[in-house]
Amino acid sequence: MKDLAVITQSLVDYLKALYPKAENIEVDELEFTENRKACFITLSFQSAPNTPSELLSNKRETRFKVFEVEMKSGEVISMKNKETEW
Repeated sequence: MKDLAVITQSLVDYLKALYPKAENIEVDELEFTENRKACFITLSFQSAPNTPSELLSNKRETRFKVFEVEMKSGEVISMKNKETEW
């Protein structure tokens, strides 16, 4: 079983490769499957402003990604958008 800190850092690196402008990346949730062979890790992040109006308003949307990770290898099984309730 891989160390959770190593898996989490790998996910942050993975997210940065997919979203190079991601900032303020944080671990929000962690949940193991019943058999503990995988876990779900939710990362939140904000994207850097893309347009002048976004830059001036300093408004940044927080996004959430849920990763399913195989615990033995640390391999990403899936990545999904987390539905927010607000």
